[in-house]
Amino acid sequence: MRFRFVFLGLGSILTILLMVLIDPDMALITDLPFGAGVIGIVVALIVSILYIAILHIGRKGLLDYLDLETLFRQGPETADSAARKLIAVGLMMIAIAITILAASISMLMK
Repeated sequence: MRFRFVFLGLGSILTILLMVLIDPDMALITDLPFGAGVIGIVVALIVSILYIAILHIGRKGLLDYLDLETLFRQGPETADSAARKLIAVGLMMIAIAITILAASISMLMK
């Protein structure tokens, strides 16, 4: 098992638990005498682990037929073809990241 799977799996579980703990209905952070702003910033940074996990799993699920490791190895030999494929994957991941961001912002606005 690769480290990234362990990192993303445990990171996602910890992020979800942290998001439950800082829920405004529980009033855990709002009752603190100081440091609530810093904890909020740290939580916002940790939530990015969950977004990275969603992006990684999305890329693996949508592009299961494409092995990026072989594309990186083919890069020096056939630069044009490998570069086009890697740029296409990058653009697709940017589109998915924007969609995740828009969905999370719309959930926060409700």
